[in-house]
Amino acid sequence: MLTARETLQAARYFAEEAKCAADGPRDVLRYNVEAVIVFARSVTFHLQKQLSSDSNFSSWYEDTKQRHLSNPVCAAMVKTRNFILKEGPTSISKQITVAVSENVVCTATFDASVRQGKPWWRRSPRILWSDAKAPVVRAIRSFQRWRRLRKSIHSRPRGTTSPVAERIYIDAPNLREHTLFEVLDLYLGALEHVLVEAERKFSAPSKNAD
Repeated sequence: MLTARETLQAARYFAEEAKCAADGPRDVLRYNVEAVIVFARSVTFHLQKQLSSDSNFSSWYEDTKQRHLSNPVCAAMVKTRNFILKEGPTSISKQITVAVSENVVCTATFDASVRQGKPWWRRSPRILWSDAKAPVVRAIRSFQRWRRLRKSIHSRPRGTTSPVAERIYIDAPNLREHTLFEVLDLYLGALEHVLVEAERKFSAPSKNAD
């Protein structure tokens, strides 16, 4: 079995966990999305590591990589993973639309980030204080947004209905037009095609081989 296949299975697991966490605590969704992005991006790395000894792999992989990156969603997800690992957080946004006499839109944004920071004892007091107060600030802002949304709902005329639509999406070029879970499904599906083709063309070397 290809190591990359196991890596893709891990990404799919966290994608399902993310879907289950969509209506739950914000951090739980964020952690699972981060895991999907990291594991999914590692699929091709592990594929190269395990099959690079095959003389036919290099030319096949270069052609496959170009086809893979020609897909706008795949290319954007690769850039998203590289950005959050090397530069900083990327945004995942939730848009809630409540129809009263007119549409009321409430948008909440939170960060999905994977960082390799310094140990806490090497951080400056300013950074430690910023890290400590960040959850409190987010909670206060979230409560304020909730109060505004609740006020707008209760101010509607009696007898009217207020259908609610929620949309969660990655706030990045070529990804905003899809929901978060559509993006994850499209990306993991594209990686599945790559693995199926690799499994047909190449045999995974034995893990016990010298």
